[in-house]
Amino acid sequence: MPTTPRLLSLLLILPLLPFSSGCSPDAKTADQHEDTPSLTVDKDAQAGLLTTFHATTQQLAAARPALSPDQEAARQLVLYHRGALALTAAEAHRGRDSTLLRWAAAFAQDQQQQLPEAEALAVRLKPGAADSAFGQRLRSTVAQLVKVEEATRVEAAGRQRQAPNLGMMQSHQDDGTGDTDADFATLLLLQQRAALETARAAEELGSAPELKAAAAGMQRRAQPFIRQLQLWQQRHRPRS
Repeated sequence: MPTTPRLLSLLLILPLLPFSSGCSPDAKTADQHEDTPSLTVDKDAQAGLLTTFHATTQQLAAARPALSPDQEAARQLVLYHRGALALTAAEAHRGRDSTLLRWAAAFAQDQQQQLPEAEALAVRLKPGAADSAFGQRLRSTVAQLVKVEEATRVEAAGRQRQAPNLGMMQSHQDDGTGDTDADFATLLLLQQRAALETARAAEELGSAPELKAAAAGMQRRAQPFIRQLQLWQQRHRPRS
């Protein structure tokens, strides 16, 4: 089923959106991740793509004012890795495009390799001096992500109202536009653009050398996949 016009128009302007960065910090120590439990493939595969994306976005936006910017950036990198794994699990469960499924599987494997290092980093980082520019950039990026995520949910809700013939079962299994592959590419691109901006902020403004190194590595490894997703979108964009 083709992407609806309003969501398509949103996708066309996404490359122009200036993700800044951000999440509101607030936890006692960087090793406290009660609000970000590890995601299992089985559980993630059962959830709809928008539901999965919303869960990650809400975790990113959770206030953690006790964390230093370095700690908050590390926490966000962990969440972006987990969120990517959740989306790829959902795509593997219901996606149909063989090329996209192959790319998603390779990306998931890469995220699984990076996740333990990011989690360990979030635990090891010590409290540091507050950096208002760094913290603001982190918060700004997440605020932008939340705004766009809300727009996608409004669009999907409108589609459900306009297409009652989908039936309850399909509506439950696919809470997006009806095209799982297109929704996956869209949502993962949104999430990864925000992740890259957070990583850029950490590399440029972070004070911990190990955080800066992890952020640089994340950017280097994610960028080729982002280009693949963009190419896939160009090839599968509905013709007007």
